[in-house]
Amino acid sequence: MISSLQRRFSEAQKRVDAKAKQALFREAIYLGIQPQLFSNEH
Repeated sequence: MISSLQRRFSEAQKRVDAKAKQALFREAIYLGIQPQLFSNEH
């Protein structure tokens, strides 16, 4: 599950898609996953 978030986050970063990144953060929180585990934003 984390690898999926990492992949999608990386794709969103390449597109400079802030809305997609925000949605991924919300999804991670809903799933109980710390965003730091899949993003490089600390």
